[in-house]
Amino acid sequence: MTSSHDSLQGTCRDASEADELTVALIRPFWKRHTQRQERSEAAGGYEADYSRYYGYPITCVGTGLWGINPETVCERRKQVNNWRSFCLVSAVLLVSLTATAQEQGVVRPQPVLREIVKGMPRGDKQEVRVLNVSFKPGDRTLFHTHRFPVTVYVLEGVFTMEMGGREPITVKAGEAGIMPPHVNMTGYNRSGSDTLRLVAFYVSDPDTPFLDPIQ
Repeated sequence: MTSSHDSLQGTCRDASEADELTVALIRPFWKRHTQRQERSEAAGGYEADYSRYYGYPITCVGTGLWGINPETVCERRKQVNNWRSFCLVSAVLLVSLTATAQEQGVVRPQPVLREIVKGMPRGDKQEVRVLNVSFKPGDRTLFHTHRFPVTVYVLEGVFTMEMGGREPITVKAGEAGIMPPHVNMTGYNRSGSDTLRLVAFYVSDPDTPFLDPIQ
């Protein structure tokens, strides 16, 4: 026949939740009341007064010491641990959802062109210009050069750049291109029916002409 002491340890061991401190605290009293518990289990429960051990009234009702079944102790701890895990997961989920909600309203720039260039101005001050340029079908620029690099972004149509000694370069709508400095060039709208619109970005020394015509 299995003793109540063995039953206590076995129950907590199976539940894997009772710590050694709890078992050590209960063990001295458990053996003393083994017979009382066995009688109470047979009778369906008991009510006892343990004030003689502690000097103040302590009433125990149930089938175990202090009215607590060891299985209940282990099960309760399991519930507490489950609740803690649930709270932790909920907190992580809440933080994740909050971060996602914040990111939905954030605009992130998308790169169109990234290129290393030479010949940028080196003075203490630079002038920045942004120019709108429109070409009718068949239009072209003067034959010219730029003193500093020019970046163009095409809004509509196709821009063709012809530079001395190089193959023509075409830049379509939604794309960007760079005109290098000190290179003879001409820009075209080769289309016979479509308009070309672009934006040019120019960084230069102050009061520098946008282009230098070539005669």
